[in-house]
Amino acid sequence: MVALSVVLCGRMFGLKPPFARALIAVLWLQFLLLGAMAASMLAGLLLPMAGGLLGMVALVFYLWLLVCFASVLARIESLLVAGLGLILAGLIVSLGFGLVLSLLIATGLVTIPGVA
Repeated sequence: MVALSVVLCGRMFGLKPPFARALIAVLWLQFLLLGAMAASMLAGLLLPMAGGLLGMVALVFYLWLLVCFASVLARIESLLVAGLGLILAGLIVSLGFGLVLSLLIATGLVTIPGVA
């Protein structure tokens, strides 16, 4: 979903960033975030407050790197414009997935256990 948002962000500005490159960049960022969250979990065992703080810092760093990578992939000069484009593209992708899931539930193709 994040890689799709990066590609859509570039297409909103008339560019065509390759999906494969966006996917590789997002996978690399996810790997970095996994390492940071593992370190946060270990720090949380020793000092719970430090673990939570480290997790929040890692998330902010992840989002910053995502904006920078999207800016480079889509050849956007301004990081602010790239960040706003990512937010808008993420919103569009989320609404699209929500619409598809709602239609699947409404037509009865997907059922949710425990919901009448």
